[in-house]
Amino acid sequence: MDPEWSDFKVLQARAGSVAGAARELQVDHSTVSRRLAALEEALGAKLAIRGGRDFNWTAKGRTMLAAAEAMQSAAAQATRSVRSAKAEVKGTVRVSFPPGLVPYAIRLMLPALRERHPGLARHPLVLYAESMLTNAPLRWLETYKDAAPQVSRFDNLEIVCQATAADAGIAVLPCLIGDPVASLERVFPEPVSVNTAWIVYHDETVRDSARVRTVVEALVAFFEHNAALLTGVIATRDEAPT
Repeated sequence: MDPEWSDFKVLQARAGSVAGAARELQVDHSTVSRRLAALEEALGAKLAIRGGRDFNWTAKGRTMLAAAEAMQSAAAQATRSVRSAKAEVKGTVRVSFPPGLVPYAIRLMLPALRERHPGLARHPLVLYAESMLTNAPLRWLETYKDAAPQVSRFDNLEIVCQATAADAGIAVLPCLIGDPVASLERVFPEPVSVNTAWIVYHDETVRDSARVRTVVEALVAFFEHNAALLTGVIATRDEAPT
């Protein structure tokens, strides 16, 4: 038979008598005697030596007393933590938004919320959702996620850009998207990764089509003419690809 938790309260009473323990625990004398007897029966050990109205703890009783005090301390600490958590604005909160609302919430709500409640966790890294990590450059910051206390994840390049501009943290962004945003600055002067673009044809018939050749030639000219800007070698905010 396992002991009842309520029986351990007898051990925590500092009084050295049944009457004193009853007063301390605010129960009657018989309850103290019953709980002590029940505890000894459950443990199969003598915990107290009774002498008239007084009693002294045996060695096993003192061992159980130490355990009971540790239990009481842990319960008190847990109680304080729970009450504090309910009252204190601190930690991480996960929120789901319709995609169209995310940029506005980040830009309009988040800065003011953090200013009022600095205990809310900041997310120094803005990362991409798992579905976007097939793109190698977007995985570049994943190496550092374990060193960051918290991270934010989004599944949209535009939202990542707006989140970063709203002081959500550091992100990997295509230079062409990040450079035009006045509130963003490059962490490194040179791009950390460069993608290779491919033009893929469906079949020989489409490839030999005059309209397809025209579009392909225009695409090639576009990428060749704007290579420095598209790869981030040029970081001019006002320049646009032509």
